[in-house]
Amino acid sequence: MINAHLYLNGERPARQQKATAQPSPLMTGPKDYIKVFDAIRAYAILLRVIDWLAVLFNAFWILGLAVLLAAFSYQHWLARQTNIGLKEQLYTSAFGKAFWFSFVLVAIGLAGTSQRSWEAIIWAVFAIIGLVFIIRKLKE
Repeated sequence: MINAHLYLNGERPARQQKATAQPSPLMTGPKDYIKVFDAIRAYAILLRVIDWLAVLFNAFWILGLAVLLAAFSYQHWLARQTNIGLKEQLYTSAFGKAFWFSFVLVAIGLAGTSQRSWEAIIWAVFAIIGLVFIIRKLKE
């Protein structure tokens, strides 16, 4: 391994000789075990630092918008392939299902990331309304 600080000082590092002995085992002494323990403890602290619930709720609305974009893009492509207007294509049942599914995902995500309780309640109501419309679309 080359030490970069030697080059910065204008010195050349000594040439390393090839090792002829067998490599030493990974854990040679108590100091190595302490290093491993410190790494595990740092990983545990990292798990506590990340707000995993916020990550989950943010993933909901991001996934919802991705589904909506994919559904709209597909319907736009299909409208051009079949020479049907985009407006008529967006009124199809397939797009309606995808739209309401993405609506529910976005509403769940925004309800989970809301800072105020009244805001979370409004988004939860929107999610329930979206579920009702999904059930209606599935029965068609």
